[in-house]
Amino acid sequence: MKLKAVSLAILTLLLTGMLTLTLYIQTVKSQDSPIISVNPLNSTVQSGASFTIEVNVTNITDLGCWQFMLSYNTTILDAICVSATPCTENNHSWLPVDTEGIFHPDGPPTIDDTIGRVWVAALFPMSQPFTGSGALITINFTAAAPRNCTLHLYNTVLGDHLGEPISHRTLDGSVTVLRSWGDVDGNGRIDILDVKKVKLAYSGIIVEPFADLDDNGVIDILDVKKIKLIYSGLL
Repeated sequence: MKLKAVSLAILTLLLTGMLTLTLYIQTVKSQDSPIISVNPLNSTVQSGASFTIEVNVTNITDLGCWQFMLSYNTTILDAICVSATPCTENNHSWLPVDTEGIFHPDGPPTIDDTIGRVWVAALFPMSQPFTGSGALITINFTAAAPRNCTLHLYNTVLGDHLGEPISHRTLDGSVTVLRSWGDVDGNGRIDILDVKKVKLAYSGIIVEPFADLDDNGVIDILDVKKIKLIYSGLL
């Protein structure tokens, strides 16, 4: 009985060790596999501000072609244009193209702001595949409204110089858009509606906590004065 118990314990230890080793090897392989990611992973900007993100590739060998689609919320962000980087300035056959075969870095079909999608693909020269890590593209956005927005990568493809697929994983990003000072209604701009809301809040006709522009806990004539100055571009 004792011998049987010892044998069972040894077998259990061996199985546990093999399982641990297998999981470790899988984890190491996963960590070393190529990645397409949004950089920076997390951004914070003011509403109305312009900002740029990169779509990066990491730990890649013999990259001959690439593709990605990136989705975003059009009520929060407006995509403006895409630009090549030092890593991809020698790329050719930029896609997608319109019906006349023209690639548009600042409009459809590359940027579709009606559905919230950026779509880019390109090829490296046959004799110059890319190895290493770097930015494939930069995307310029304007923050339209204060909320959180996910930048989701999908339909991603990496291929070697012979057109064979390269296994990889993706990392999405996110953008937090903060309400700009004076943007009382949170629509991403300061206009006459904000002035109206502050005046109504001052008169007690509506309740609007964002009308307290000086953050002193009271909506008073100073807030009315400030919103008029902000709207006029004097503050």
